[in-house]
Amino acid sequence: MLDQVRALENEMLLKIQKQGLDVIPKILIVTRLIPDAKGATRNQRLERISGTEHTHIF
Repeated sequence: MLDQVRALENEMLLKIQKQGLDVIPKILIVTRLIPDAKGATRNQRLERISGTEHTHIF
């Protein structure tokens, strides 16, 4: 799924650039918050996805 999100973000950025638009896409992957996830980043409200600039797990 993360590979697909990276590809989606790249495709969106390319299409936006080709159309000459001045917008920044935001992609949110909605999932459950795990409050007691010790030693992991799953307890954060927004987690950035590596390899992307505008995509987060919420």
